[in-house]
Amino acid sequence: MASGSVMLLGFWFSGFVKRVVIIEYIDETWKRNPILPQDPYERAMARFWANFIEQKVTEPTREALVSQGEQQEKKVKELKEAMEVVEGEAKAKLNDKTLFFGGGNGVGYVDFVLGWTCNWMETIEEVGGFKVLDPESQPQFHKWMANFREVPFIKPTLEPKEKLVEFFRMVRQDRLGLVANK
Repeated sequence: MASGSVMLLGFWFSGFVKRVVIIEYIDETWKRNPILPQDPYERAMARFWANFIEQKVTEPTREALVSQGEQQEKKVKELKEAMEVVEGEAKAKLNDKTLFFGGGNGVGYVDFVLGWTCNWMETIEEVGGFKVLDPESQPQFHKWMANFREVPFIKPTLEPKEKLVEFFRMVRQDRLGLVANK
């Protein structure tokens, strides 16, 4: 086991492995319950959206958390623009019968890649002192978040907000302290 590795489902993964790699590994290893769509076009679209989320939502969120001033404002602006695009996709794909991006009532690849926002984003906003999520301008996304939080195998894995606040404060303070000491 290498330093910084994490045991997941009986296998060691480096802490640097992106969640999309782990999700695809799970999908390919346990084929009985596919996560990625079987149709090649739908699979390509799911990968497109996963990549979009990683580049335009996940990374700018991390960067906004550990920055301040103009740099943070720039990242928050990027995030808001990206969330407009995600809301547009949610409006196009989700309705009363289709609760998740994976289609129907089944959680899929894009849902897992975006799932961190359900529990972490509001906490990161609080700790970082910025606001991106807005139920009025993102109603479909907020409906998706509420549905995702209630998935029986997701709900028990959601960390209590107090623990997340403590963790993200530590990350922010540590990173801002490193930047200030340079």
